[in-house]
Amino acid sequence: MSLFKTREWWRTHCGENEAFDNHSLLVTPLFGPDIHNVIIVGSHNGYLRIYKPSSKWIEEGKTLTGYKPTDLILESSLEKPIIDLNVGKFVSGSQNLHLAVLSPSNLIVYNVSMIGNAADEEDRCVLNIAYEHNLKRLGATLTVGPFGGVQGRDFLCVQCLDGTLLFYEQETFTFSYNLTNYLLPTPLIYVAKNDAFVTLNSGWVFECYRYQHIAEFDKNKEKQPSELGKSLYPDWKYNLGEAVMDVKIATLSSVELAIVVLGERSLYCLKDDCSLKYTKRFDYAALCFHVYVVEPDGVLMVMTVTETNTLMVYEGTTLRWTAQLPFAPVAVNRGNFQHLEGVIVLLSDEGSLEGCFLGTEPSLFVAPPVSCTKDFNYETAESDVAKYRKMLQKSAASDSSLTNATAESEIGISVWISPHLEPCPFNEELAVETEKHSMCRVSVELIPYAPLRQVQVSFEVHDPLIVRADYHEIANLCDRHLAQSVIHMGDKAVPASLETVVTVTYENSFGAIRVLQRKAQVPVRLVAKLCPPESGSSFSITVKSDEPIVSLSQLFP
Repeated sequence: MSLFKTREWWRTHCGENEAFDNHSLLVTPLFGPDIHNVIIVGSHNGYLRIYKPSSKWIEEGKTLTGYKPTDLILESSLEKPIIDLNVGKFVSGSQNLHLAVLSPSNLIVYNVSMIGNAADEEDRCVLNIAYEHNLKRLGATLTVGPFGGVQGRDFLCVQCLDGTLLFYEQETFTFSYNLTNYLLPTPLIYVAKNDAFVTLNSGWVFECYRYQHIAEFDKNKEKQPSELGKSLYPDWKYNLGEAVMDVKIATLSSVELAIVVLGERSLYCLKDDCSLKYTKRFDYAALCFHVYVVEPDGVLMVMTVTETNTLMVYEGTTLRWTAQLPFAPVAVNRGNFQHLEGVIVLLSDEGSLEGCFLGTEPSLFVAPPVSCTKDFNYETAESDVAKYRKMLQKSAASDSSLTNATAESEIGISVWISPHLEPCPFNEELAVETEKHSMCRVSVELIPYAPLRQVQVSFEVHDPLIVRADYHEIANLCDRHLAQSVIHMGDKAVPASLETVVTVTYENSFGAIRVLQRKAQVPVRLVAKLCPPESGSSFSITVKSDEPIVSLSQLFP
């Protein structure tokens, strides 16, 4: 718990007996980038509210005016639950920002117009429907952006409860795509730099799909009905091994961006090419988070809210500030308003809405000056500092080995790949026509030395190798368990490596999450075949080795 508290700048309550979640809050310059931000709140009861805070200091900064009834510039009942909100250029032929509201059965785009009254300095809004899309499936989340690299327009993508993505080019429905390995709605973001979508599958693996590839895959299905049972392979994958609560994207510069992922106990920062920039392990459970960039240096800042109502502000992996919040929010954001910039906006699940800022009251306590004795030995102090520094480095180096040793004492993992090949029954399902392939079996034996929970086993291979049943989950592991799968070729190409990576994630009896990996090699015969030498070639290469040479009959028995 922090010694400091956030200072209230503006506060109100949204309705009575209404429910909200992390998709119910939106802070955005709805009326143009030159005008200050407004707060848009949508409840599960179907009420849409727009606030324009006007709180300011009076009496030389001693008191605040706080909330005024005129700050609520729009309140309307849409008669359907509001499950997501977003703002963009959604209307053809218009460069104005419009508000998109997602409900379980439809997607409505509104034109929000502000009408000002110069006499009493009050503003109010008028809400008009621009167009509406009726959803064929129950909607879950809404993602917007300039899909396909269009200029001056924003398109919409609705993620449904069954994993279907519905794409709309403003007023027109274009196509749909069904996500594979999908169980429940997960965060879905659009990366404009790569024109790609990033999401999480049910195996806690991050996947990236390019918009152009999704569109071409849908066209191929219409032209070739035989493609209906197949799925699109992601451009890249990253195994998090942890459930994800939310994902945000931040633009650091014109050439660099960051994908920030909030897990149950960790914070990940990924680059747009799937490489890990840094990660931060929490000793607390996070409720929600928000990212922003400090200009002009492009410094990435992350605000997380803990289960103890504490706001943590990080710069990279370094904790810069912490403050106590007045309530437990389900959504946190940041905005620039009329009389104060950088306001932290909080929303609770019951509708408490507050704008606050980080600050402290002046302390009356003054620390006494440090008294130094005249006979202080600087050489002894330097030697002590060097001694303690070595102890800290040794301790930090032993932490990782200690963690691995603890995990090895909790479970035994053995990976075995059969050297004998079998006929592959999946040749007819491959994306291209290939000759008959073979397959090999891979087995993972798990021997627990203590009861384990939520054990997950995943297989990863290099393209064009394919793993069938690449994910296994065991709710409770108390006895020996054998997880099996098969590996075969999916295309006429040479894989970059024959290495197979097996990742095992589990939760021990103390609630700690462990991740272990094992590696094995598939047989060379799976990707290559023996052929007679060419005696009539124009060029020849002779390779000599100082080490004993393995006979080809052993590689290709």
